[in-house]
Amino acid sequence: MAESKGAAKGCVLGCAGLGLLVVVGFFGLWAYFRFFVSAEEKQRFAQQRASERRQAKQAADQAIKRLQAARENLPRLTESSGHSACPAPVRMAAALVTSAAELSQFTGAGVVPDAHLSHMPDRAPEVQALVESRVLSTEGASWSAADLTQAAQKVLGAPHLIVYVPLRYRAPETAANNTFKGGLFDGFLVVLDGPSGRPLCHARFQAANSDRVEGGIGVKVGGIKVAAPSMQARLEEDFRQDFLRSSQTALAGISPRN
Repeated sequence: MAESKGAAKGCVLGCAGLGLLVVVGFFGLWAYFRFFVSAEEKQRFAQQRASERRQAKQAADQAIKRLQAARENLPRLTESSGHSACPAPVRMAAALVTSAAELSQFTGAGVVPDAHLSHMPDRAPEVQALVESRVLSTEGASWSAADLTQAAQKVLGAPHLIVYVPLRYRAPETAANNTFKGGLFDGFLVVLDGPSGRPLCHARFQAANSDRVEGGIGVKVGGIKVAAPSMQARLEEDFRQDFLRSSQTALAGISPRN
């Protein structure tokens, strides 16, 4: 009887010890995965992110060099410069559309900045992403590596660059008594070869506000009244529309048809 009780007691102690080992083993595995594996995953993620940023920066540097070449190769156009026909068809939809002022951001101090076209349509967001990347370090930058890579690829993949070069420019602005001073662009549309930055052709054109800009009308959207656009907003939109029409007409005049 005493032997039976001793055996039972030994079994209980053995089972308890085994259970304790299982618990200790479980928490040991949990700690390993929680701290060591997690740390390794974080390290791998950080390394991958740093690699993506380095690749994005390399692509951005290539795109910036292409924009620098385009700015340096812009022809010096004056009042007496005439039209120059393109050797092959050029599609505005496939080109990177920008301005001399935007390209000037990639040049040295020796280049005189061009007039900024504050209400130009089709300004390239890719160019601004590349401008930002120049002043930020690879680590801790605010831009997304994927966004920067996409911007660089659009620049590098553009068959042509279309650059607006103003001789005279004035932004539209409102004045007293519901009047306004109309915007004015008088300058050139210059087409450059995308890969080389070599100028291909150019055309002069003018854009301006209409003589009369009608007032906007408030509307209801989903039962909520939306206020009519301001006079300044209507002026800017009117100017953008004429700028776009005039520039497309100018391009059609120098680009041969397929």
